[in-house]
Order: sequence, then structure tokens, then C-alpha cells
Amino acid sequence: MSIRMRKEALFAYACITPLICGLLFLVILPIILVVVVSLMKWSAIGTPRFIGLTNYIRMFNDGFIYKSLRVTIYYATGSIISSLTYALLLALFLNMKVPGRTVFRSIFFLPYVIPSVASALIWMWVFNVDFGLLNYGLGLIGLPKSLWVFGEKTAVPSMFIMSMWVSGNYIIIFLAGLQDVPRSLLEAVEIDGGNAWHKFRSVTLPMISPVVFYNFLMGMISNLQNFNSAYIMTSGGPNDATLFTVFYLVREAFKRSNFGYACSIAVVFFALIVILTAFVFKIANRFVYYEGR
Repeated sequence: MSIRMRKEALFAYACITPLICGLLFLVILPIILVVVVSLMKWSAIGTPRFIGLTNYIRMFNDGFIYKSLRVTIYYATGSIISSLTYALLLALFLNMKVPGRTVFRSIFFLPYVIPSVASALIWMWVFNVDFGLLNYGLGLIGLPKSLWVFGEKTAVPSMFIMSMWVSGNYIIIFLAGLQDVPRSLLEAVEIDGGNAWHKFRSVTLPMISPVVFYNFLMGMISNLQNFNSAYIMTSGGPNDATLFTVFYLVREAFKRSNFGYACSIAVVFFALIVILTAFVFKIANRFVYYEGR
């Protein structure tokens, strides 16, 4: 190896060293530590005591973990479907040549950059049973008030509305995908006598399917890890209706000092997300169209 190539190699290693250190100390080592702690009984105060797979056995006999997983999957599924549908419809509208579309793009993207805590506090006021904005609107049209996040049956569906409001990132990504749809293909459909639905179904949707897949995957991973809304708005209630898995493990760790048990929940939940992600990638080839193939 020449001196120049050696210098280039050293420079390259120097450039990627921060990334490698970050990956090692912020990702890999914490994961290993969580796995190790999951095999122990530890309250974060005394000395950890190795108990093997006891935490995992306890977890599979814990009714709360099953309920939290059901609630989490219910929320993630409903949130993804509602948010992606809302974002795609808005992106289709904003992709048209309508007056002030640049302003509208900024308005719809703005909620996404609002901190999640501030967003949750805003929606706490909107969902308020007595003087909330939504119940005020229902009263104007003669409909009865709803409990929204304060009701066991309406808590999670109410959060679907909140997740749609903060889906500005999906809208922008959909817009980028829509602007890459070849105009020649849309014109070909028009020449064949097709209408707007035919263009969307036969051209637009297949061409943006990689974008749909990306938004779906990121949304799935993000919504499965939802914590802030449950912590700030409902504290897992009412009657554990919003006992999301991440909220449950945080409660076990920091309120009940069961760090070992909480880590075992984290390990299993991480494995479930990995399995779901792998499954989504597995079936993606049936529905996702890549132009280069």
C-alpha cells in the first residue's frame, strides 16, 4: 500500500470514528446492558441479583403485558391507517396547482415540528369534556358530548385524531413522491380515456408505492413505541385503556423499581418489533414497485 493510500485510509477511519463510537456506546452497549439486567432482580438501589429467566417467566404470566400489547397494536394499526390516508389525501391536494399551496404546505407541516409535550397539552385542552373545542363543535350541531381521551372506549380512537394532526412528515414525503411520477404516464391514461381515479390507481399509486412503504414502516416503528401521549394525557388510563407497552415498562422501572422486569419487557418488545419489521420487508416485494426492476 502506498503512502497516499495509507493516508487516505487513516483519514477515512478518522472520519468514521465518531460514528463507530456513537454506535458502540449509545446503541450496542446499552442493548447488551438491557439484556444483562433482564436476567437480574434489581431495584436500582441495592446490589443486582442474578435470577436467570425468572423475569421472562413472570412476564408470560402477567396479564398486564398482554393487555398492553393489544392496546399498542390497536393504536399503532389505527394510527398508521388514519395518518397515512390523511397524509396521502392532503398530499394529492397540495400537489395540485391551487392558489397558496406553498402556504398550505407550511401550515400542514407545522404541527410536526411542535414538541410532543406541547402537542399533548394542546390536545388535552381540545379533548376537554366541559370546555374543549371538539365538544363545543359537537354541541353546535346538536350532538352529545364525548369523553374523548377520558373515556375507556374513546381514548385510543381519540389519539388517532392527534396522530393525524402531527403527520406533516408523511405529507412532505408523499409530496416528494408525487412530484416524481412521470407526466407522460398520466397523459397516456388520459389519451386512453381514463379519469382521475384510473390515473391514481394505475399510475400514481404504483409509482409512489416505495414512498408508501417507507412511511408505513417508519410509522409502524414509531407508533409501536408511543409513550408521551399516554404519559402526559392519560397516565395509561382510563382502566388501562392506553397502557402502551413502553409506558408499562417505564412504569415498572421508575415507579415500581422493577428494573430487571422492565428490561425483560424491553427485550421481548424489541424482538417483536424486529420480527414485525422483517415480516413487512418480506411481503413488501408483492406490493412495492421499483422502477429500476
